[in-house]
Amino acid sequence: MDTQTRNEMTAYWQTLGSVVAPDACITASVLLEEVKKDGQGNGESAGEAYARLLETADRLGVRNPFLGRDYFLLAYRESLKLERMDWEGAIERTAASSKMPLLSKALVRLYAERFAVQPKTVLIAEAEKFVPHLRSIADAHAGAQFVLTTQNAAYKQALERAFEDCENVSVLLADIYRYGFLNRRFDLILSCPNFGGRLLLTTGAFCAGNLTWRRWKTLRCI
Repeated sequence: MDTQTRNEMTAYWQTLGSVVAPDACITASVLLEEVKKDGQGNGESAGEAYARLLETADRLGVRNPFLGRDYFLLAYRESLKLERMDWEGAIERTAASSKMPLLSKALVRLYAERFAVQPKTVLIAEAEKFVPHLRSIADAHAGAQFVLTTQNAAYKQALERAFEDCENVSVLLADIYRYGFLNRRFDLILSCPNFGGRLLLTTGAFCAGNLTWRRWKTLRCI
């Protein structure tokens, strides 16, 4: 991210933080991007833009996080300056407000070393814990197919938008610790805390419920 883009994102986050609650950062950003996509450059009035915000919130089935039109317009005008939304940044800020722990850069580096096995299929469980490093991981291993899971609907929306241009990445709203959440095999599994370590078999298979991976890698948080 270059200096100008970073400064624009900083100004956007500061403005957004002044008009919506900290835990509404993702929802507000999703709504703003949808309103921009539907009407930017049409010379619409402030009232028309706000009306489309309300329509978009109804269409997506989410609560409007802005307390009124003026609050929305402050964020909307700032969002128009952005060439691309930083969706991992949105998750990072929301996580900080909820005190959800994110993995340190040093720990992510240790996880990244596991790609030495050159996996073709990768599962990243509770992917929001890996921001803001998810995109760099996927870009560095473009030959692999990634499945990202999260249990949070807002995080899912942000992750889907962060990877909307990546054909090798899919996002699921799923709890990997529930029985039979997914019937697929993966060469590499990244999760924190460690997933399924108690279920090692003498065959070297990895099982969780009715799942089996003949080739697997799991990581334990340090």
